[in-house]
Amino acid sequence: MAKKPRCFLSSQWSQWQRNSYTIEEKRKAVELALRTLNSHVAQLYSLDLTMVDRWVKALSQVPSPSPSHS
Repeated sequence: MAKKPRCFLSSQWSQWQRNSYTIEEKRKAVELALRTLNSHVAQLYSLDLTMVDRWVKALSQVPSPSPSHS
C-alpha cells in the first residue's frame, strides 16, 4: 500500500492519497471501515484518518442502485 513520502506537505499528501488508490480499492477500504473502525482502515491502508472519513462520507451520499425490473 501507499507510504507517505517524506517531502510531501499535508495538502500534497491528501491529493496524492486520493489519486493513488483505484475506485475499487477505495470501495474495499470503505466497506471495511463500515464493519470496523475508520482508524483501523487508515492504519491498514497507510491513510490519514480524515481521508478514510471522507471516503466513507462520500460513499454514504451515493444513492443505492435501484433494482431493475425486467
